[in-house]
Amino acid sequence: TVLGPLLNPNSYAALLVSGSIVAAGLALGAGQPVGLRVGWSGAGLLCVGVALLTLSRGGAIALIVGLVVLIAVTAAQRTWRNAPEQERHSPRWRTSAPPLVIVACAFALVVYGSGSGVGGQLSRMSLQSELSAPANKFEVWRASTKLISEHPWLGVGRGGFETAFTRVYPGSASGIASHVENEYLQTVVDF
Repeated sequence: TVLGPLLNPNSYAALLVSGSIVAAGLALGAGQPVGLRVGWSGAGLLCVGVALLTLSRGGAIALIVGLVVLIAVTAAQRTWRNAPEQERHSPRWRTSAPPLVIVACAFALVVYGSGSGVGGQLSRMSLQSELSAPANKFEVWRASTKLISEHPWLGVGRGGFETAFTRVYPGSASGIASHVENEYLQTVVDF
């Protein structure tokens, strides 16, 4: 997996997915020179590839949702751009379909090439498996509230979560949680 300079792989994947959607939007923007389109497309594909290498399930799902929204907005924008009334009824799909097909094919190639680990994780994921795991997120969240009540003013300190958490978490014998996997709760626990 690829680790980033942020809190965890999920945060890094979120940043990369946001960058890829923005880059794709800029590549599809009207009036862009070909050189800029190629540059934005390359940056977007690089962000997609690295985001999938983080193996973040949430990042993969957000990428799919973001691309669907981007394609829908781009198609609607190109269809209803400020054009005279008689041109609004002409088939504009001829001009908007080729870039959308290219982006979709590039996305499929990137997912096929680097997303097999994420796809495997998504296929094995279910609510029952998440709840039956020894160190599931919901139990970690519940146990971390005890740390908040014990350290209400200054928290456990940045980097002190793992050490302090093993004392209050009953599942510490079967697994260690290095973080809460909830950015808001993690901030309250740490600070």
